[in-house]
Amino acid sequence: MPSSLPVSYPAPNVIEAAAGTYAGQEENIVTAEMDDATAYELTKTFWEEKTKMAENAACWAGTG
Repeated sequence: MPSSLPVSYPAPNVIEAAAGTYAGQEENIVTAEMDDATAYELTKTFWEEKTKMAENAACWAGTG
């Protein structure tokens, strides 16, 4: 790895999507910070339930 690149690439904990970013979004949307345990459970649940979600919305079938 070139020495000019940082060793890690931390993602921001808070992200803001300005009003109008998405169709029908009239106000700013701000994400909240999430602790590691919650992030783990959310990610784990997603992968465990992905097949079931795809039964109701085909877009989930191509995720991951």
